[in-house]
Amino acid sequence: MKIKQLSILVLVLVVLSAVTWFIKRPSPPPGLDPRTGQALITRETLAAARSITLSDDGDAVTLTTSDDGGNWVVSEYYDFPVDFSKLSSLADTLRNAKIIRLVTRNPDRMERLDFDTSAIKIDTGGAIPAFNLDVGKTSENGGRFVRFDDEERAYLADLSLYLDATPKNWAKSQLLDFKATDVARLVVGFPNPEEPLTIARSDATAAWEAESGQENGGVKSSDVTTLINRFTNLRFTDTDDVGSGEATSARDHARRLSIELFDGTVYGVDIGRRPAPPAEESPPEDPAAESPPAPKPGPVYVFVESNRGDARINELMIKRSFKISDYTFTSLPANAQALLEPMPEPEVEAEAIGESDSGSAARPEPATP
Repeated sequence: MKIKQLSILVLVLVVLSAVTWFIKRPSPPPGLDPRTGQALITRETLAAARSITLSDDGDAVTLTTSDDGGNWVVSEYYDFPVDFSKLSSLADTLRNAKIIRLVTRNPDRMERLDFDTSAIKIDTGGAIPAFNLDVGKTSENGGRFVRFDDEERAYLADLSLYLDATPKNWAKSQLLDFKATDVARLVVGFPNPEEPLTIARSDATAAWEAESGQENGGVKSSDVTTLINRFTNLRFTDTDDVGSGEATSARDHARRLSIELFDGTVYGVDIGRRPAPPAEESPPEDPAAESPPAPKPGPVYVFVESNRGDARINELMIKRSFKISDYTFTSLPANAQALLEPMPEPEVEAEAIGESDSGSAARPEPATP
């Protein structure tokens, strides 16, 4: 048989084989759905988001942004700025999740997947369709059951998600943000009547020098850096009403720090708390009575003001009072000497005792009998 005829025969067999496979190809597996293998949410939907509402077990929080998608705020928490790192983490989790398979269209079975407790709703402002997702329980093999727009279909997605619906947890807790190398001048206040300590440097590599009148043998640079670092990333733990009794008492008993940066920014920081009331003494007629627990001081508050009129911290301080960790307050230096080296001891010239002009030791005169 000629090579040309053989090639034609092989080609015909290949075509017939392909036709036979197409006719006898297996049916799609049951439950296959167009969403299978697709992303849980598109990048376009996330980019167009103007508000995100998270609900879980009766709690809900709404995060909203301006039309340009710039500044996100927590609507239910005094319009505080959103912790953007947490928002980015949520967006990454949703964007990277994919639909594994269609689980069921059976309403009875769907009721057992717990679609009534957790949900994510993303409003796009009408630019593109909104995103509504009910999040069910976790599958035994991993992933979460999900349902789109109250559809009568449930899917399994490779989604590992903790829905935090507590508004305060979404607020950015950072109050100050600068580096220790940015600080040019520091004024540290102490309990009265001690004079505040003022130290400064010409640039980030220069040595600190005391400008106030305390006698010293130099500034303890490492201790100053440690003190500054406690405020470079200052965060609140909780908030309170501006005029609350605890906050007012804390301000009345506050110590002040003034932090000046090389760019001219100045932060005035007042930090304090209500002192503990005097302890109650046991009645003298009952010496066996247990002493009551020692009274405790109030929580620590911080009050910050910036000389920059448009600084975010000034706006926040109008809205709420801010509690911070006790350690930030209790670790403050007790006095100026904690940040200063002691004065060097004066040098004392040694006196020659009992030495002759020639440098030889003088002999003691014999005692007179």
